[in-house]
Amino acid sequence: MNLETEIQNILDNIALDAEGKSWGDREWTKQIKSRLAGLGRKYKYWVYASQAENIDGGEWLFDLTWLNYSGNNLINVELALESEWNTNSINDDFQKLLLARAELRVMIFQSKNVA
Repeated sequence: MNLETEIQNILDNIALDAEGKSWGDREWTKQIKSRLAGLGRKYKYWVYASQAENIDGGEWLFDLTWLNYSGNNLINVELALESEWNTNSINDDFQKLLLARAELRVMIFQSKNVA
């Protein structure tokens, strides 16, 4: 299974786990960051985020970041993730991701309408 599929499966499982529960934005954020942090750790990446489990340190440029190091040298940003629950601010976080030099870029947001 490729990494993109694993990320999608985690996000799908979070949505299933949330059914019937009244999670607020904070709980959604914690679940997403913690579970994706666990996946990053599985692949031996350094994981940075706030308010999450399975991390190496606080936020580093993005809401969740996976970094690949060789010794003390940063080799690559493997994943950059932004999440925004305020529909008026989604564009700002999305533009940050456009500038990210990461192998994977993930944008998490909510919509008032279902397409």
